[in-house]
Amino acid sequence: MKLGEIDFQAELRKDGWLVADAGDELEMVESLARELGSKTADHFSVCGWLDDDQHHRIYLIPKGSLSEVTEGFNTQMSLVMLGKVNALVPVVPYYADPRGFKFTLGESVDRKMGNKILDCLDTVAVMAMCEENLLSDEVDDGSSDPRETILDFIVSKQRVELYWEFWA
Repeated sequence: MKLGEIDFQAELRKDGWLVADAGDELEMVESLARELGSKTADHFSVCGWLDDDQHHRIYLIPKGSLSEVTEGFNTQMSLVMLGKVNALVPVVPYYADPRGFKFTLGESVDRKMGNKILDCLDTVAVMAMCEENLLSDEVDDGSSDPRETILDFIVSKQRVELYWEFWA
């Protein structure tokens, strides 16, 4: 199957999955997976790392069950937590591995809905999100409320990025 300029082949380790090598630069592969996600109605396009991969690759996973994504990549993402968010707004995963889980929001989210989403999420993973992405580059002199900083990110980017462990 070809999607955009990328040729996907059957992923023999996972029934129904397709895979493509898109280089070994993580940020580029992740960005491409997020972009490709809008080009297919039948699959999640996920930048992921299976146990014996040498680097992150792009996987096309049939839509239907978010558990197939979380369990397929051995993430620490709670299906209960993910189900609560998905009940509010469609979750569209684009990154999954044992260290993190990222998803775009299938509908536009305002601050009120962003707060409801934050209420569903694990505090430890959310604080790691804040440290990893928000406070490092985008501002913070330490005076702002971390929840507001995260809420600003969710509403402006229309996505959620959760981390349990950082790359060394």
